[in-house]
Amino acid sequence: MQFVHGAVQWLAADPATTVYSVTGLGRRPAAVKVYWQGLGSATDLVSDTTHARLGHGFAVSASARRCVTFEDQDAVTTMVCTTAMFTDCIAATVTATGPARDGALDIDFNEDGFDLIVDDQAPVDITVFYEVIFGPDVTVAVVGDITEPAATGNQDYSVPGFDTAGLGDQVVFFAGIQNIAADTVTRNNAGICAGCATSGDSAQNVVASTKTTDNIVSSNGSRYGLAGECLALITSLGVVGRATLTQFNTDGFRLNWLARDTTDRRYIFLAIKGGLWQAGSLTVRTLNVGDNTVVTGLPFTPRAVSGASVGTVINTAGTAHSNGSTLICGTSTSSSSRRGMSYAPEHLVANAAIMLSLQYDLYAPHSAFSVAEAFSQDITAFSDDGFTQTWIGPDSFGDSQGWSWYVATGNRKFILH
Repeated sequence: MQFVHGAVQWLAADPATTVYSVTGLGRRPAAVKVYWQGLGSATDLVSDTTHARLGHGFAVSASARRCVTFEDQDAVTTMVCTTAMFTDCIAATVTATGPARDGALDIDFNEDGFDLIVDDQAPVDITVFYEVIFGPDVTVAVVGDITEPAATGNQDYSVPGFDTAGLGDQVVFFAGIQNIAADTVTRNNAGICAGCATSGDSAQNVVASTKTTDNIVSSNGSRYGLAGECLALITSLGVVGRATLTQFNTDGFRLNWLARDTTDRRYIFLAIKGGLWQAGSLTVRTLNVGDNTVVTGLPFTPRAVSGASVGTVINTAGTAHSNGSTLICGTSTSSSSRRGMSYAPEHLVANAAIMLSLQYDLYAPHSAFSVAEAFSQDITAFSDDGFTQTWIGPDSFGDSQGWSWYVATGNRKFILH
């Protein structure tokens, strides 16, 4: 199995039918994951004057793709948030005017890579980070969508080709949004989650979730990061949509819905069989620059690590932090090849103020207002059975702020006798 990451610059000046080609893979991709947050730049950039246009997308073919997205407007006295889940593109932006979709990227696959195709011209320049999974070991790659059920308990979902063996070669990525109708744009809380599960073990179910409340005078946000769940969405009542992957089935997987609130609220997933995968979480001490946590004991040599956090301590199950919204996402294939982006609205201010950070040399950037690249972590080393995640700064920030989740991937080790 192989893993490649990179960036595409989706430019506001590029009209519909513009094609951004990613080539040189030497093989048709099995799956593509993308994420974005509203900034556009081919170099590091921090902004506190830009609307957040944030989302996650999955695709396995030109006809099988999904994305979730929201807009959280900057510099407004009453909060303006808009959400959507789409089945006809891999990335999109939305606006409260209408409300409507105001940008869309579709995808096509070829034998050497993939193309991102402008369906709707972007409202601003946006950088889209991508992760590509491919290679002969990948035998299953499926995207789908999930609707929040009407009751708690077990629900089974279809992935043809999955099995119950539990050999570490299956993974499901998840993302969710505060919206109840596919392909429909709605004024709603800017709530989104990113999660992953690689087995029914609670330690291998991980999620990061953030929410900013729509249509209130003072900005108000919540965030939630936990091992033990792979889906979680927040409302003003707390973490009300929560699920754990409890087992892989023959041709599918099972979620145990621990809590639910809004029937038919939308989630998307990408399921892969092939290579080796292990999800987990870690906390890096944030007292001194250089503090680190070493992950060891992976049953393979990692080729890549990707993950997310909400920039604070791990939560108690079912209880969100009510001290602001944050979502940080990153990808790394070595200590010299990593990228990350973050979204962090300022909490409890009369005018919405949103900080966005886009970094090509940090795995987990989190910028404070007027302080570029503050509160950041990085992956500083890979080993035969793990990796090292390190606190970049600042000094004396606190002693336990650095929780994040990860999913590592690699290939089986072969021993010659």
